[in-house]
Amino acid sequence: GVGLNYIGGINPNQIRVSNGVGYITPTWEGFSAKVQHWFGENPTGNATSKDGTGDGIMLAYEKGPISARAHYARTNFATGDATYRAVAAYYDVGNWKIAGNFNYDGQGELRQRGFNIGGLYRAGNGEIKLTLSQLKTNGTKDSPLSRKLSVGYVHNLSKRTAAYVSY
Repeated sequence: GVGLNYIGGINPNQIRVSNGVGYITPTWEGFSAKVQHWFGENPTGNATSKDGTGDGIMLAYEKGPISARAHYARTNFATGDATYRAVAAYYDVGNWKIAGNFNYDGQGELRQRGFNIGGLYRAGNGEIKLTLSQLKTNGTKDSPLSRKLSVGYVHNLSKRTAAYVSY
């Protein structure tokens, strides 16, 4: 897909967590939710015993050409709890798909905000893609900012094989 990539970097739990238990609700009129709790792997009785333990929730809507998500998660750390917040959506109709997301994350005093907006056009067996993303943090007194514009083409050779180029 285009546009729904997560552009974070505070800690390893941003992409995947271990030792988790979750529940996904049934879908009703396109709406669903997912809740999850995960457990850290630390000895009890010390200052870092809860490191890596956290909770998250995601609310979703998916019906027809529209898909939208909002999520919030928090992981406990002795050095400062990490929080993740994001919203994302796409509209997929005919040969066109447009998508975007926004995230606001933090751990301790560190904060970062980012967005990603993009689209694709389907042409025969191929897709032309364009994405703009940005990430800003308060990690230093200069508040670093990065921006990336990417363009690409994917040519589907079969159901599971594709050749692609991106810049």
